[in-house]
This record gives sequence, C-alpha cells and structure tokens, in this order.
Amino acid sequence: MKEILVSDIMTHNPATIQPDTNLLECAKVMVRKKVGSLVVIDKKKRLLGFISKHDVLWALVKKSKEDLRKIKAIDISPKKIATIKPEATVREAINKIKELKFELIRANVAANKTNAKTKEIKRAISRLITLDKSGKGGV
Repeated sequence: MKEILVSDIMTHNPATIQPDTNLLECAKVMVRKKVGSLVVIDKKKRLLGFISKHDVLWALVKKSKEDLRKIKAIDISPKKIATIKPEATVREAINKIKELKFELIRANVAANKTNAKTKEIKRAISRLITLDKSGKGGV
C-alpha cells in the first residue's frame, strides 16, 4: 500500500497575514475567508508563526481591557514552531506531532507556506486503519 504524504492532505494556499496585522483585522480575515487559522509571514514570505481563532478568543478574554486593534498577530503567535516537508509521510508527521506535543504543524514548501492540520492527519490515519481492518494493508 502506498503511504499517504503530507502533501496529499495539507491545506494549499492558506490565508496569510503580516506580523503587524492587528487582531481585529485577523478576525475579519478569518470570517471573510472562512478559515480557523492564519499563517504569519514576513514580506519575504518566510514563516514567522500562525494564529488560530482560539488565539484570538484567548486574547479577547485575557486582554479584554486592551483594544484588539492594538494587539498584533505576532504578539500572540506561538513561539514554538516546527515545519515538515510535504514529501514526508503522514506517519512521520504524526511522530513529529507526538514528539513535540503540538496541536498543529506546518508543511514548508520553498516560498509557499502551507499547513497540515492534526484533524486532517487523523482523517488519513483513520483511512489507513480502515484499510487495515479490511485486510488490505495498514499502518
């Protein structure tokens, strides 16, 4: 059985923002593009971080006295970031998630940043497990 690659399940062309984008604008972008996370990149398209809707909600609750227009995306982006190549297998991605205890990992494609969400990886795993139960291959 052919192994599923990260590139097979990752989100292509994710929504991106600059590090100085304020959280109010980040929330607007998420709603407009119907996404749950944004990739923070610099002008040279280098990955600096990412923020999720949960990060925006956290800032809203924890920093409620501050105006969301004064909080920058880079200020709430996780400091610990890992990348994985799109050519990596889903199995390698899962091992990396477990090893680093991450909820989300990023797949790095030269100048184009894309992401692979844990739930997408889990979906691929469930397909592998289903195949395994049917006797046609497995993890």
